[in-house]
Amino acid sequence: MGHVRRGMRLSCSLSSSPEAKDTVAVLGGGISGLVCALDVKRAREDTKVVLFEQSRRAGGRASSRVVWRDGPTKDFAWDHGCQFLTPKSAVVKEMCGSLVERGVLAEWTGTFGLLDARAGTFSEDKRERWRLVGKPMMGALAEHLAREAQDLAGVDVRFDARVTGIRRRRGSLGTGRWVITSKGRGGDPVETLADVVVASDCLQANLVKDLGGASKVFEAMNAAGRRSSVGGSPPSFAAMVAVRGPTGLPEGVAVTGSDRVSWMAKDSSKPGRSSCAPDGVELWTLQASPSYASRIVEERGFTRRGTPEHEALLQEVARDLTSGAREAFASIGQDFPGDRLLVGAPTSHRWGSAFPPPCASGEVGAARLAASEDGTLLACGDWAAPEGEEGRVEAAILSGKAAARRTGTLLLR
Repeated sequence: MGHVRRGMRLSCSLSSSPEAKDTVAVLGGGISGLVCALDVKRAREDTKVVLFEQSRRAGGRASSRVVWRDGPTKDFAWDHGCQFLTPKSAVVKEMCGSLVERGVLAEWTGTFGLLDARAGTFSEDKRERWRLVGKPMMGALAEHLAREAQDLAGVDVRFDARVTGIRRRRGSLGTGRWVITSKGRGGDPVETLADVVVASDCLQANLVKDLGGASKVFEAMNAAGRRSSVGGSPPSFAAMVAVRGPTGLPEGVAVTGSDRVSWMAKDSSKPGRSSCAPDGVELWTLQASPSYASRIVEERGFTRRGTPEHEALLQEVARDLTSGAREAFASIGQDFPGDRLLVGAPTSHRWGSAFPPPCASGEVGAARLAASEDGTLLACGDWAAPEGEEGRVEAAILSGKAAARRTGTLLLR
């Protein structure tokens, strides 16, 4: 049975599994990487899959933040990344329909629309849209996929495993063409052999930068993950706010004309969220506008997580975004709760990259993946998509599936 290992020595051998014909390494436990790992294994029972995720849990941007509280008060939980998904393709609709039946996803209903803070108008979105969210949190989707992977024999899911290096070695398929070096929290470096490597996190571009025959992979990943406000994907911020309610405000609001916020969501209105906040408390996620996020990073730099400077920055951003939400709602004559109705101090999170820019290569976007010259190194993710589809959960799913199909074709040679 597959298994999870946290903060410990993950492997000690440079040999492939004796039971497996081939080994596929998937770097990154976001939606794309998880889908790829599952599809590869389901299509090829004699293939071993090793998934590396540097965090303690799966999800990437499709994750949730829980603030643990002492005493009888319920813990607060926000979807501080991906807010919902709206499946469009037949394959993703079928997948999501199955997940709805199993209680992993549920439809989010209510009032949604566009708020123009400059014009002082709110236009309700009355289109029929299937807005799906994880239940009880957005992170439930990735956690479910991770559990499915763990339950498949021959799948090794490694959390707290940061990949620090990739190098080629001489060998044919089945003997390991790649060596993956990873390090667990507080553990020793570990080397794992793989025949195919699938990188599902564009922020890992530097790992493939100097690999022969992988220039197209590096260029595609680097363009998507570059932390830049010009031609790349800038960092972003999300504030998590708890207020006394009910407020009577819409469930989800896209914002234009604000110099601070671009999206405001009443997280506690999502289905299955009764366990995430006590009665009389609403939880809101406020996402920063690209211009605000870029300005903060340019002025303050990319502060290091865990430092006093970083924590002070997150508190400042939380206050700014909360004020931005008040100003945005005030422009249409609505009140977002003031300081006296806050439950605890707002907090925020910095994402290393926000929505990726349009794919730098039309060929990569159409294929939904980038590949090395020999095809044994692949890159996938929500950035590998036709223009206009990037950054969506659906794009991540389709890219992961494309990488799995390409892997299967290669291993059949």
